[in-house]
This record gives sequence, structure tokens and C-alpha cells, in this order.
Amino acid sequence: MRPGRAPRPTGRPDDPEARPGEGIICIRRSKTDPEGEGAEVWLSAEAMVALAAWRVVAPRWPDSVTGAPTREGVFVFGHLRRGGPGERMSPAAVRRVVVRRTGAADPLAVGFSGHSLRVGAAQDLLAAGVDLAGLMQAGRWASPQMPARYTERLRAVRGAVARIRRSRQRGDHGQDPL
Repeated sequence: MRPGRAPRPTGRPDDPEARPGEGIICIRRSKTDPEGEGAEVWLSAEAMVALAAWRVVAPRWPDSVTGAPTREGVFVFGHLRRGGPGERMSPAAVRRVVVRRTGAADPLAVGFSGHSLRVGAAQDLLAAGVDLAGLMQAGRWASPQMPARYTERLRAVRGAVARIRRSRQRGDHGQDPL
């Protein structure tokens, strides 16, 4: 931990900092943060409700020292075992769950990958007017290459040449709404 910083929550279910209609949780380590500096990320009201519901039904195990029921050591995305909490789920295990759920929701969702959620989020944010710095912050990217790659089709459609051409085809010289 850096000097002068308060300890961060750990990405476990008891850690979110609730705020009115939203929350914040710390992602302790990720592909974009292999050193484990941690990143505080925003949670929607829906995510907070889902997390609260999970906390109600999540199993508890006897604490190894006190014997009291606890969820200590349980990850939000963790394997559950009869004898106690398992390790956190691997990226491949999380991907399999998401693919299974996506396929259940839309049998035509072929080609879904582990990056599909990040790609879709980057595209949605760009479509909503978020700039590259905002995309980088939201996706926790250290460089602009990946968000730029993920949004290149949308940027092409919104590019200067496309806007000018559409404007001329309409016969006006005003701004293109895209």
C-alpha cells in the first residue's frame, strides 16, 4: 500500500461502500492491475441490490479460530465447497458462467468472448459521448490502444469524412447529428 493511503476494501462481498443509490468496491487485482494496486470501481444500484441479495443467501462456514459462522475469505466470484469457501474463480470459470448465461438469454449469441463485456461497455460509453480519457478510466486501461481498437467501427461511422458526406447528401451544411 502506498504511504498515506487508507486500507482499501478487498473485493469481497462485505466490502462495498454503500452510497445513496450506488456503491464503490475495490478490485484488488486484475489483468489491468497485475501488481495489485487495486482500483475502486462504481457499482450501480442494481449491482448493490444483487450483491445484498447474494449476501443474504451466501453460505457461512465456521471460523477456524472462533467457530462462529462467517463469510470471511469468501470472494464474490468464488467456488463454493461443502467444507468452506473455495478459491476465487479463475477468469476462465467466470467466462464460462457468462457464456452460459448469455447463451441462455440469447441462443444466437455466438462468438461471445471474455472481452465482449469490455468491448460493449466501451462502445456504449463512446456512443453516450464519453471521451477517450473517460473510456480509459472506466475500463482501467493504462494506454489508449485497447479502447481505441474496441471502438474503431463506431468511430469510423462517426468520423469526419462520414459526417461531411452525410451532410452533403442531405443538402445541408449543418452539423451531422451523429
